[in-house]
Amino acid sequence: MSGGWRAGLISLITCCMACSHDAASSSGPSPAPASPSSSIAAAPVAAPSGPPSSVGPGDGTDPGSPVLSPDDATFTDARKGFGWGDRCFAEIRRGQLGWARAACDRGLSLPDLDPAARPPLLYNEGLIAERAGDLATARSDFTQSLALRAADDPGRSTVEKELKSIGGTVPAVTPAPVGKLECRAKNGSQLVELFVDWKDGNSSSGSLRTTPATGAPSSQPITAEMVKGLVLVHPAGAASGRTLATEQTDPGKSMQVGDYKQPWLPCE
Repeated sequence: MSGGWRAGLISLITCCMACSHDAASSSGPSPAPASPSSSIAAAPVAAPSGPPSSVGPGDGTDPGSPVLSPDDATFTDARKGFGWGDRCFAEIRRGQLGWARAACDRGLSLPDLDPAARPPLLYNEGLIAERAGDLATARSDFTQSLALRAADDPGRSTVEKELKSIGGTVPAVTPAPVGKLECRAKNGSQLVELFVDWKDGNSSSGSLRTTPATGAPSSQPITAEMVKGLVLVHPAGAASGRTLATEQTDPGKSMQVGDYKQPWLPCE
């Protein structure tokens, strides 16, 4: 083959190879994306460590947004405040201060709130305020809770300790009632408790304690006597003709606060 033919053939082969490379780079399919198993795959997002209700927006953790949790929104408290108190405290422990505040607020606003449920609800409100950094409100809530607790209240020492820890002053203690609890009954919005210390078979001393829906409990010294199956309660030092309350045990233990025209209240 002559030199001219060889040069022309080499030139033709070189052109075809260049054209083939350009076509592959410009009109061929796009490169496939990296597979998840490749070294440049995104790292997986860690699952939340707590329950689903404790992460993300609308999780009930903001004490400035006191709204009921989805579960609390359908709750009916048959225990007249104690149920809301339990739910509120559980949410405090989970850090859901917004839901907790709404639950405690709902309990305190019940028209038939049991007076005995108010002190623990106020204590819970104080815990919420303390954790939210509002120490002035926390001290007020703890002080109100203590004002409603008698000296023998089993939760009193816990509230006192919490109040002192944030610079509060413990209020005066309501004297413990004299005698053994004979009857505890709801009289409208008040809680009435009869304590009796029997000295012999028929006469005794004791206390009649009344706890209003709001405010501190008050205790009145009394004497009591057994008359035909009834316990007649009189003011201490007063004539036996004035009756503060009457307790009966048959049928069913109940108490009548005031004169005989008042209704019989079942003892709890």
